[in-house]
Amino acid sequence: DNQERALFFGRSVIETIRNLGWQPDIVHAFGWMSGLLPMLLRTEYANDELFGDAKVIYTPDEVDFEAPFTEEHVARLNLPSDERILNQEPNTIAMAYADAVLYPPSIAPEGEAIQLAASDEEMKEQAVSYYEQVQNGVPA
Repeated sequence: DNQERALFFGRSVIETIRNLGWQPDIVHAFGWMSGLLPMLLRTEYANDELFGDAKVIYTPDEVDFEAPFTEEHVARLNLPSDERILNQEPNTIAMAYADAVLYPPSIAPEGEAIQLAASDEEMKEQAVSYYEQVQNGVPA
């Protein structure tokens, strides 16, 4: 039931943000458990003004939950019947719906590794720079 748990988690996070009235500029989801957030924001919550301008970043984890969403899952969980979901795993779904994917160096495809900063301050500056690039539509 991990697919159901991930979906419940994603919807709960979004509903909490809605109830608090927070309007995010960027939503950054990490790992397969939050991998359905980009899909939910671009499908179920696509017309929600609170998230209308938000950019969605996804960071895959080295651990991927290896259980694709079958037609049965899609129907039972009330998900869109979309090739980006059907027979796909959470990491793949997240990457298909996110505006940008930020790979950790250990799993980055050739040429997409991000050099991590040596200090906390440098890492903070890198994150701010990356978010600004994504928010402004410049490929990171």
